[in-house]
Amino acid sequence: MVIGRATLDEVSALIGHVDPAAARDEIDRWNLIAVRERLGHGLQIHALGWRRRLGNTWITSPLVSIAARSTMVSTSSRHSYRLGEPDGAEVDPDLMDHLLYALRTWGLSDIEPAS
Repeated sequence: MVIGRATLDEVSALIGHVDPAAARDEIDRWNLIAVRERLGHGLQIHALGWRRRLGNTWITSPLVSIAARSTMVSTSSRHSYRLGEPDGAEVDPDLMDHLLYALRTWGLSDIEPAS
């Protein structure tokens, strides 16, 4: 698996309607993370950031839709989240730790960062 920030093309492929009333929480300092199979046979995009209500690091299940202008996302587990402010150029170390924890929990061990 190759892990990195989702590209504009990858995000554009998921642009669609997300019901604003369905938001479960808001994710601040977020990144859209792509989990790509090495040979290009699979792709999942997740939102990684800080959940506002619970005040903890969070990674969503795979995204199925991203609202225009990246204001909301909906996931394969049928949850929706508002997106607050995006993260900066460098991913927060606490978020990186949570990402690595999630990937290990999901059983992904053959991981390399995108170049």
